[in-house]
Amino acid sequence: LFTKTSILSNSLISITVPVTAGLKLPQEGVNASNFYYIRSNASFGQTGPYRFDSVQAVGSFSLVSLTFPSPLQVFAGQAATMLVEFVPTMNVNPAEKVSVALPGFTGTPVIQPSGEIASVTFLSSVMNVIFSSVRAAGVQVSLTITGLILPANGIQSGQQDITISSNAAAGPVLPTAFSSLYSVGALKQAKLSFDNPVANQLTALKFEITTSMSMNVSSNVSIYLPSFQVNNTLIERLSCPSPCSWNSEAKIFSVRPAYFVPANTLYTILLPQSTGFSLPVNGIRKDASGVKIGVESVFGRIQPTPVTSSQGVGVFLASSLRFDPGSAGVSNTIQLTFMYSFNITVGDTVDLVLKDFSRTSLQTVTVSGSSFGVLKWSQVAYTLTLTCTQEVPAFTEYSVQISPTFGLVTPAMALPRDSSTFLISSTAAQGPAQPRRIAASAPIGYFGSSTSLAFIPGVASQVNDVTLAFTSQLSLDEQDIVRLFLPAFQQAEAYRDVEMVTDGFNATAHTCFSSICPSSPGLYVDVQLRKKVLANVANLFTLSLGIVLPDNGVRGNDNGFKFSVISYVSPVPATSFALVSPVGAISSASLSFSPLEVKTSISIILQLSLAMNLNVEDTIVVKLPKFEGASFTKGAVTSSPSGCVTQSSWNAVDFTLTMKLASALAANAQLTVTVPPSLSISIPSQGV
Repeated sequence: LFTKTSILSNSLISITVPVTAGLKLPQEGVNASNFYYIRSNASFGQTGPYRFDSVQAVGSFSLVSLTFPSPLQVFAGQAATMLVEFVPTMNVNPAEKVSVALPGFTGTPVIQPSGEIASVTFLSSVMNVIFSSVRAAGVQVSLTITGLILPANGIQSGQQDITISSNAAAGPVLPTAFSSLYSVGALKQAKLSFDNPVANQLTALKFEITTSMSMNVSSNVSIYLPSFQVNNTLIERLSCPSPCSWNSEAKIFSVRPAYFVPANTLYTILLPQSTGFSLPVNGIRKDASGVKIGVESVFGRIQPTPVTSSQGVGVFLASSLRFDPGSAGVSNTIQLTFMYSFNITVGDTVDLVLKDFSRTSLQTVTVSGSSFGVLKWSQVAYTLTLTCTQEVPAFTEYSVQISPTFGLVTPAMALPRDSSTFLISSTAAQGPAQPRRIAASAPIGYFGSSTSLAFIPGVASQVNDVTLAFTSQLSLDEQDIVRLFLPAFQQAEAYRDVEMVTDGFNATAHTCFSSICPSSPGLYVDVQLRKKVLANVANLFTLSLGIVLPDNGVRGNDNGFKFSVISYVSPVPATSFALVSPVGAISSASLSFSPLEVKTSISIILQLSLAMNLNVEDTIVVKLPKFEGASFTKGAVTSSPSGCVTQSSWNAVDFTLTMKLASALAANAQLTVTVPPSLSISIPSQGV
């Protein structure tokens, strides 16, 4: 140092060498006991080396490092065992502390070997360690630290705010950055989404990643896909814009960035459907996909870490739909049974698309005693929405019944088994499911208005053949049974236990009992097919089984006559016929004549009681064999009830007397018609 002015003796001199002069302290610090001196060549008197009375001690640490004994178990934001090592250049005495600044770390540190530590505290992200004995200069100190959680952003190589310092009297050390830091990268964001969110289906995988450290083209991103399925044929044709590979055994997809990716910058990896990946069979729980991402980079390593956000995809592992009684065009009890891959929680919905179903009211209905207590129908979308009011656990079979009182009407048409028009979906928060076909749905057979029943010759109380006609909208298989219910019918004794066998069918008649027939007594007739019946083809079966019509005949379109179909593909519950041919019956009938003389014009008195109604213009025909008299029309007659029959006609060729009703006559009413002698009908000469 060269003086620019004179300095008086005994004057206090203060000299500051600025930082800009570039002087650096020794790497090992400043030992206050070392020989630091000052001297001068002043012309008034030179001085020799004079030892400084006071030297500020400055300590230092060498070989300062932070590492992890088990690096494969180190994740940002999680607890890890750390190893802090350093070599002090000065003694660190008991009661003196070494401070390690660990910004972003949390927890309560525990240090081993514990016997060498007097105390350890962790305040404001600074760990203060006081040793129980002297830590000698030049001797390495190793501290194994547990109980601390790493920062969520990880640790960067060369990070300057992770420091070590000391208040050692032999040489305090100001906060100094570690010379060696094991970098721990962090996934600040890792989002996984799919273009086809359907379990067990091919889908594109889109990963949106943000890391706390940079990545260059030599970095390696590893994506762990343990539960995903892959099409080996497709994956073998894998082609990527940057180096990539697939490890089929470990199920790891690896890719290198095609460009430099700065820290905290969104980086997207897209694996298209053509790569061959399929979602797991049981779907993926939202934000719990099991997918992990690891990164090897010179700027920081990320151990395999679960993605922070993943699109949930649920799946109905079993679903079925049944209808009771299974009739077309009416309200049925609808039973939905399903099992879901995740919990269905309160507020989640299960949606059923039931095409062509209808409901007059669009009001929301609340029901009790069900985990789905709110029902709503959209006629525009043909969708029944069931809202969960009580949680349904995952992988639990659950059944929901929709009562006929809800008013949901099946379409007036056949519904095939396992119909592709029935769809089921869910908005489950843990993983929604897109609309997919219900796995199993019961069929509904339908014959529409094509069903008819007729009787030949159509005489009450006598044996008749029965003709059955129908057209099924679904095909019927061989061995299917069409069952007829004939109330109040009987079977002639000679035909009991007789089976009618034809090329197309076998038929048997049986006496009704309550568990089979909708109403009894009567007969039920089973027509078992011997050939397949095609859909939408008219069929006619004539049954000759000695079937005796009731004494009171058959009322036209009597809905007591029913049919059902026992079939796997086209079942039909007991349903009324669209058309039943009527058969009238005479309850009682008597003829009397006056006078009782042959070849003389007589009055004819007909007394009649019918089992069915007669309407205006209906006719009554009386056969009078060999009776004599010229044919006539509009012959006046009298009747009781009065005016019921007023005119008659006589055909002398076929001996028939025809009377047309002028007013209706109720069933079982007594009718008396008197044909006067003036119409000149006479008893034949051989008498009656």
